[in-house]
Amino acid sequence: MNKYADNPSMMMDLYEMTMSNGYFLDPDQQGTKVAFDVFYRRNPDGGGFAIFAGLEQIVDYLTNMHFDEADIAYLRSLGLYDSRFLDWLSTFHFTGDVYAFPEGTIIYPNEPVITVVADIVEAQLVETEILTQFNHQSLIATKAQRVVRAAGGRLVSDFGALINEQATIDTAGDQNDTQVGMGVAPVTISGDTITSAVSADMI
Repeated sequence: MNKYADNPSMMMDLYEMTMSNGYFLDPDQQGTKVAFDVFYRRNPDGGGFAIFAGLEQIVDYLTNMHFDEADIAYLRSLGLYDSRFLDWLSTFHFTGDVYAFPEGTIIYPNEPVITVVADIVEAQLVETEILTQFNHQSLIATKAQRVVRAAGGRLVSDFGALINEQATIDTAGDQNDTQVGMGVAPVTISGDTITSAVSADMI
């Protein structure tokens, strides 16, 4: 069984942990509360809008985020982090607030979709997973909406694992740009059934 199947807390960019360690040790940053906005720059495939999804996964992640003994031991083995920071991580739980559009909302480029208000150390730690879930889930929801609309009432079948062609949606957090690619195959309409192959990957 995948060790992180129910705990994706360690699935983050290394620099998120490194920056959080720096903030933790900086007296001028301790206790600083920040607001991070999540938005995207362009609609996928030249569409007029996107569909927001992933809020359930984001809330579940933030609610259950923790670092167990094996996680702390691994981080300690890297020799990159102060022992006081690692001790703090061992009892970590997210205490910030999240403001977001309702799941399924139509969204447009360059408008805040999610806002995270938290201590600067906590906000830095959660950036990667929030961007990942927002990108991945919203891309799937947006593609699904376009396929169903194109189907015009016909049945829709999805074979997402079969084909991977490039299409990207650009997103940004407060500090860095992230791109998540979603493979999109041409839609084929045959009789009363419409078939579309969709997959996702990081680029």
